[in-house]
Order: sequence, then structure tokens, then C-alpha cells
Amino acid sequence: MALGFILILIYVSFGSLRQAALIFVCVPLAVTGGVFTLRLRDVPFTISAGVGFIALSGIAVLNGIMLISFINQLRREGHSGRDSVVEGTLNRLRPKLIKNRP
Repeated sequence: MALGFILILIYVSFGSLRQAALIFVCVPLAVTGGVFTLRLRDVPFTISAGVGFIALSGIAVLNGIMLISFINQLRREGHSGRDSVVEGTLNRLRPKLIKNRP
């Protein structure tokens, strides 16, 4: 029920079911990666892991919202659809790959 409410809020925010579904698909993919990592490391599913999965879901949705918003902004500025996606994903991925240096 909570996940359905989140999907509705994302839809209302963007006004597009396609973009809302694109953002929402990040949640099952993130959870699948989390379960795979728990299995790989042979860590049991505990209350702490459950709280971590809740946080992971929130971060996945937030990251999707930021990415789609940035791509929409680039499209409003006149970039083509493909160029917006490529530039938007590279622009949002770069800070995640670069180490913080003092």
C-alpha cells in the first residue's frame, strides 16, 4: 500500500505515468541488488538489514527523481531526447565515481 502511494505521489509530481514508472522501477532493482549482496556475503536478514533496505529504497527513488528532473530540464533547454539522457546520466554519474580529495 505504501509503495502504491509513493507511485501516485511521483506521478502527481511529474504528470507522466511513464516517468513515474521509470523512477519506481529503481526500487525493485535496488532491493534485488541488496538481497544478492546479503547472499554473497552470507549475512542474514536482520532488523538492521530491513532498515537498510528501507533507506536503500528511499535513496533509489530520490536518485531517480533527481535524474529524471535533470533530463527534463535539459529537454526544456532545447537538447534532443538522446542528448539529454546521455548528458544527464553522465553528469549525475560523475560525482559518484570520483573520490573525494582533501
